[in-house]
Amino acid sequence: MAEPEDSVERERQFTLKMRESLHRELARLAFDAGMTMRGFIMRALREKGLKVDDRDLVDRRRRP
Repeated sequence: MAEPEDSVERERQFTLKMRESLHRELARLAFDAGMTMRGFIMRALREKGLKVDDRDLVDRRRRP
């Protein structure tokens, strides 16, 4: 049985290792776009056709 479209789906975490220079470039591009690296990557996944919800693009960092 399929879950309703608006149901809350559990999140999974994974680690991605990359060269330090690539990490710096990703961080700079995300900063320039006014996004977190997570949001920047999620947006790129959406642009490649994956189903990324708007909620996945929200900055979830805690603010003081």
